[in-house]
Amino acid sequence: MSHVTTLAVVFENRDRLCRALDSLGWEYERNGTHKFYFDREPKQGLKVQVPGWYQPAIVAGDGEKVFYDEDYSLDDFNPLRVAYARLTVEEEAIPQLADAGFSVTGVDIASDGSVNFTFQQEAF
Repeated sequence: MSHVTTLAVVFENRDRLCRALDSLGWEYERNGTHKFYFDREPKQGLKVQVPGWYQPAIVAGDGEKVFYDEDYSLDDFNPLRVAYARLTVEEEAIPQLADAGFSVTGVDIASDGSVNFTFQQEAF
């Protein structure tokens, strides 16, 4: 019996996120700060220079929040979501499924970085 599940991407592993940025050739600062015009307090976190953006984005805290200038689209982060998802699948998801007795028979990473797995339980 096969199972299918879809996962959304959260940038929770900072080292993996930096490797994904490196694979894309995007510039970043691990401990950057930027003050956006819409906010009194500067934002701190991973400061990412998205190609084509004049202002950087800040990936804050545990990776669930991304601060960016409203003139840009968060869709421009999709290449990063895909690169991060690919690393997460290879390094974490597939090994965890294998440890639980499942084999992955298909992985589809969408342009927004969401991952669709097809897997089945190994025969005993």
